[in-house]
Amino acid sequence: MNLNDILREIEKSLDSYTIAELKQFNENFISIIQRKLNDDLKYFTQGSASSTMVQRTLANSSRKRAAPKFEGYFLSPDTSVVWAKWSQGRFPNAFRNTNKSDWTPLSEEEFSNAAASGKQVAKATLGYDANHSTLESLIEKYSHNR
Repeated sequence: MNLNDILREIEKSLDSYTIAELKQFNENFISIIQRKLNDDLKYFTQGSASSTMVQRTLANSSRKRAAPKFEGYFLSPDTSVVWAKWSQGRFPNAFRNTNKSDWTPLSEEEFSNAAASGKQVAKATLGYDANHSTLESLIEKYSHNR
């Protein structure tokens, strides 16, 4: 039975429930949603201020929204910009009207080397890898290969 069916069943017999029972049901349902969101958000780095803030914002939001996930590294069609993309990240404004499939996927090392060599890096508000690393730490990780 899907959630809409459950809701219709409750609506059919609404008069048989007291207001207190409906309030308790609502509280329990919100608690289940909170648990589900927390489970979905476990991949965030523990102790990171930004990830804690994002968790809290998403968990308390009434908007239905999946937790952001890291999608990879990309190079712009004109090869001037590299980008560490998160699922909820918008393409840089300069490339708003560009076909998204024209962006070239990069490895983490290629991204790091491009950033270190002076290519423009689009801001990643959630960090530059799935562990929310800073750009500096990512460049440092691959600096021995240069």
